[in-house]
Amino acid sequence: MTNSTQPDRNAELREANSCMALGAGLGAVGTGTALLAGATCPLCVVIAPALFGYGVWKRITAPRGACGDSANNSSTPVKSESES
Repeated sequence: MTNSTQPDRNAELREANSCMALGAGLGAVGTGTALLAGATCPLCVVIAPALFGYGVWKRITAPRGACGDSANNSSTPVKSESES
């Protein structure tokens, strides 16, 4: 039995990973430009951390898979009133 939320979680994790990679790559390009030319694009200073932070946020808020659902449902049997 497959969980229907697993493909959604995988898609969100891929998007989060790509945002973090783009943010890190843009930050590296901005740092390299600052070291070589002595100046960097102001947008790079703002967008690189924003992309990386958005990716981290997406990873944290991605819906949990089957493991997260089983934590909410306890496996201990519940006594009904007739059994008491």
